[in-house]
Order: sequence, then C-alpha cells, then structure tokens
Amino acid sequence: MTVPLTGRLTVPLTVPLTRRRFGGLVVGGLLGAAVAPALAATQAPQTSRSPFTGAVPDFSRLAPGSRQVLLVATDRYGATRAQVSGWRLGPKDLWSQVLGGFDTAWIGARGFAPSGFKHEGDAHSPTGVFPIVTAFGVQRPTGLRLPWLPVRYPYDYWVDDPRSPHYNSHVDRRTSGSKAVGRSNPLPRYPYAAVIGYNTARRVPGAGSAIFLHPTHDSPTLGCVGLPLPQLAAVLRWLDPAQHPRVVMGVGSELLRLAGGRLPRSLPTEPSQPAQPSQPAQGTQSPQPTEPPQPTAPPDPTPTDPPPPAGTPGPPLPSLPS
Repeated sequence: MTVPLTGRLTVPLTVPLTRRRFGGLVVGGLLGAAVAPALAATQAPQTSRSPFTGAVPDFSRLAPGSRQVLLVATDRYGATRAQVSGWRLGPKDLWSQVLGGFDTAWIGARGFAPSGFKHEGDAHSPTGVFPIVTAFGVQRPTGLRLPWLPVRYPYDYWVDDPRSPHYNSHVDRRTSGSKAVGRSNPLPRYPYAAVIGYNTARRVPGAGSAIFLHPTHDSPTLGCVGLPLPQLAAVLRWLDPAQHPRVVMGVGSELLRLAGGRLPRSLPTEPSQPAQPSQPAQGTQSPQPTEPPQPTAPPDPTPTDPPPPAGTPGPPLPSLPS
C-alpha cells in the first residue's frame, strides 16, 4: 500500500493487520495506526480522524464481484471530512491498499445518513456500496478508462426534480425539453467528475439524486464527495470498469455492521509468508448486527456546490497501479 505524507509524496509500506477491539468487536489492527508513529515527524496534521480503530470491513462481503473498491469513510455520524482510499483484490483473494488514504475529502454538510435514510435535499451523503456510472466534465483526463460524458453547458442536466420522469438521470434539454428537467440546474462545468451510482437503478423519487465525485470547494457538499483536483484525477485514472469498481461509503462502525463484523484478507507483512485469514478470538461469539445510531442534525447548513472556473486546466495524472 502507499501512505501519503503531505498529499503529494507517498511512500510504499507493507503493514500487518493486528487484532484489536473496536466497539465491542474483535477486529484487525488499523493500517494507519500501525505506521503513524514512524511518520509522526514528517506527516502533515490530519484533518479528519480515522474511521476505524480496528480494520476496514470485508470488501469481498460488501462488494461481491468487485476487484476495486474506493473507500470513503468517517469515524462518526455528523462528520463532514472523510478519508478516501483505493483497494485492489489481488492473487489469492488478498486485498491491498494501492491508493490514498486521502484525508482531504468533503462529504455532505450533515455527514452520512444511516443506510436507507437518505432523501432528496437533506444534505446527507448516502451510506452503502455503489457503482460508478460515468465520468463527465469539460476536460477528459488522459488515461481515463471510465465511460465519458462531455458536458455541453447549459444543455446537459442531471435531473434532481423528483416530479420528473427522468429523475436522477442525464438529459439533454435540447432533445428532452424544459419540462423533462423541471427545476433542476445544468450540470456544473467541472473539468472532470464522476457519477456515483446511488439510486440510479430503480430511481426512487425523493430518495436522493446527483451524488457525484467532484472537485472540492473546501467546504461541505450537498451530499457529494469532494476531492482536490490532483487526488480526483488519480482516483478517476485508477478506476477500471473491467475490475467492476465499487464505492463503499459510510461511517466506519456502520460499514463493519453491514459487513457482518467481518474483516478482509489482507497482505501479510512479508511476501514469503502465507496469508492467514482473521479468526475470532477463542471463546468469543460472533457479534450481532445492531441498528445504527440516528445522526443528530446540526443547524441548517447553507452549503453550495458552485463549479470551479470554466476551462480550469487539470493537473497531470500520476502513474498508478491498475
């Protein structure tokens, strides 16, 4: 895996998963916690707390069939800063972190909604496992493998009006007409961004729409995930449709609950050692799922998602493992 120092410099590290207790569950040790003492003198101050005091959830259980997972997680409900990291399933079904973890991401102004509680206009980011529908923007990144939707402002819309039959989908106002878009706004002229596939299959009216992975404005969003342009470029280039990528989003404790408290098989400390799957501590019982806590709503925010200046050139894309 790689661990960022200042958001630009990364160093390769191989870290074991040690066993610790997290929220009453016996879980594997956090990768970041294992390396933080060694990097304390050089690492930039953290802007978000670690989502896990044990280990990441079992991605094979959360996202079966996927070989790439983009993890967006916070440590508690109500938090608006999230950590983002990329994970890849390798030989022998071993997951390894190959991207991130960036701690500069912004999510909804009210944090994550518990699974199934997201609705239109609530300023929450959704919890769950979602595909990447398409990338879009005015400047296609070099090396992009995702489907690409060129934005033709002001004609392209992602409809967020629940009354429209095109709710939570893309329309071209020139061919669909103004009634199809309702009160929606045109797609922002982002250099590049991506559609997170929340509520895009059944498109339940009012359940939430237009959840994007887009450039950050250094402030909470209306429910999207915002990243600085260099990190966003790295993420978009890394995502490969052939690997069936999924975005796993939520509070760390909720993601562990959704995974049944199970941990992933991860890379051992030494490549020559055989991987050992995590086993429950002797004499302990499997944890029972519990209902997630209801988030306490902060005062009504006034977040905005204004687009960056039109024609902003994107940064060069770093070389990353596929």
